[in-house]
Amino acid sequence: MLLRETIVTVLATPAVASAPAAEVPRLVLDSLRRAAGHALVLTGVRRCGKSTLQQQLRRRERGVAVFCNLEDTRLYGLGPGDFSTLLSVLDEHHAGAAVYLDEVREAPEWQRLVRALLDAGRRVCVTGSNASLLGRELGSKLTGRHISAEVYPFSYTEYLAFRQGERSAATLRSYLDEGGFPGALREPAAGSGLLRELLRDVVQRDIVSRHALRDTRHLMTLALHLLAHTGQPLSLQALAKGLAVPSVAQ
Repeated sequence: MLLRETIVTVLATPAVASAPAAEVPRLVLDSLRRAAGHALVLTGVRRCGKSTLQQQLRRRERGVAVFCNLEDTRLYGLGPGDFSTLLSVLDEHHAGAAVYLDEVREAPEWQRLVRALLDAGRRVCVTGSNASLLGRELGSKLTGRHISAEVYPFSYTEYLAFRQGERSAATLRSYLDEGGFPGALREPAAGSGLLRELLRDVVQRDIVSRHALRDTRHLMTLALHLLAHTGQPLSLQALAKGLAVPSVAQ
């Protein structure tokens, strides 16, 4: 269990990543719905900008807000046994503050903490990847207590804001070539490498581990094929034959 002093320190000096030099206000920001007694849950693919969007939302918060990144190494081992201490520290040092939790999947049974915060009348916003917060499972964890919002990489309009460009055939082609993942756009020299790593993470850490798959080679081949033939008609039987996949799930 964590020491109370550790939790006090973490909440007083949260590990908040500095805002990117070319931060783009996300268009979805104005449409995010909030409701009393409900947590706002930001989900989306890895590296699409959930944490940045959460910080943009926090800066708009009416009143006081406290932020906690559950990936903070100082919180390693945080679990249900620490929730009562965390709630006590919040009541003592951050009374009435809205609570923003980043990467909630890092805390086992995090939904119990969120429900306790909501029961205390606090506004709550959490982030997590699609792999850990799929809609149907989230509904079972926070039944009737959440509003879910899907976060995507940059749209074409947001891409133009990032690149400071104008709508044209050339910038549209650039957007289709480069994509909208903020990290890859900010590191042009490493952009393609970052995207390859992102694809591997999604396939290996999200899909494979989630479904306990054993044959990852065919799955990666299938993913690469689908990405290379976006928008084209396909047949499961033809895919299985062309990619030498042993069988097609019925």
